[in-house]
Amino acid sequence: MRYAETARNSIIEIYKSREIENQNLAVLTALKLGDKSYLDFELKQQYAGAGAMHILAVSGLHVGIVFLLFNFLLLLIDPNHLFQVGFQLSYSAVIGIVLMHPPIYKLLYFKT
Repeated sequence: MRYAETARNSIIEIYKSREIENQNLAVLTALKLGDKSYLDFELKQQYAGAGAMHILAVSGLHVGIVFLLFNFLLLLIDPNHLFQVGFQLSYSAVIGIVLMHPPIYKLLYFKT
């Protein structure tokens, strides 16, 4: 977690060094990093009013897909990662989510 936080802060500093500021920085960090802490109340209300607040949220599945993509690229560089337990568990988790989501979603019915 510390590594991820350090990486996120480094990316934010890169954005700031490129003179991305204020609302542009807030929306960029929300879209790219899932960090909505830079959004002010007014901007959140504008997105919520437009029905687009979900655009600013990064789901775990999206992060997982990006992680798998990077893992696949590391796999091309170092094929021994295929035999690591963490690599196998991450792929198993995403495959499980993709396979189990549709049947579970069909079981749940909500009127609204």
